[in-house]
Amino acid sequence: MLKTRLLTALIGIPLVLLIVWQGGIFYTGVVMLLALLALRELVVTSRESPTPVPGWLAFPLFLVAIFLLTSASWGIHRVLVLMWLVPVLALIAAVMLFADRHHLSLNSIALTLLATSYVALFGFLILLRFFPHWGGILTWSVLLAVWAGDSAAYFGGKTMGRKMLTPLSPKKTVEGTLIGFAAALIVGAGVCLYGGLPWKFALGAGALIALTAPLGDLMASYWKREMGAKDFGALFPGHGGVLDRCDSLMLAAFAMYFLASWML
Repeated sequence: MLKTRLLTALIGIPLVLLIVWQGGIFYTGVVMLLALLALRELVVTSRESPTPVPGWLAFPLFLVAIFLLTSASWGIHRVLVLMWLVPVLALIAAVMLFADRHHLSLNSIALTLLATSYVALFGFLILLRFFPHWGGILTWSVLLAVWAGDSAAYFGGKTMGRKMLTPLSPKKTVEGTLIGFAAALIVGAGVCLYGGLPWKFALGAGALIALTAPLGDLMASYWKREMGAKDFGALFPGHGGVLDRCDSLMLAAFAMYFLASWML
């Protein structure tokens, strides 16, 4: 399994770096494709749970959410619009289909909205890459810090891990997590400083990535626990599906975007 993980990383990391460097519509298209695949993973995984996520509702709501989130014309109010419009659209669908065989339960609507909002975090990878002036270096810092923290936590936990971090992920240890935190902090801050960002922002960004990346991983573990799944998929050999691989990036990009909007 370790050899498979390393081989996938050796092939995937240069490819991802090339896509980020290229930017533009190609980068946006790749992120959108990953987001759609991630949503499909949740839809498929949920079929084994008591409350399924209907794909025919989740995908249109997701596209509306992504459009509102990433469309520059909406300005600062886009998130507020998103918070009300998407749930209203879901409720309208439930009303229209109440007597239909596709009848939606309230639980199913709630889970679909949560799944849509969760996967829409991919939109912040787009917003971050196109952040004025600093988009490239902000995206590099998130990617490299998350990868460094993830690798350090994995190998640190293997060699020095003793105390289990949480029942959500029994293989994660306190020691490994602390090692991963330190690695992500150093790399995240270092990339920001190398890119010419102020040192106060660099330290804050490094610490924020180091904190949110493992939380993003545990969020995905929570989804899997609740749905009774081991992995979301097998698209990336040794790493699982899109959500298994991108869970930390999604939350870290979300946090970094708001930090950059506040401080830069």
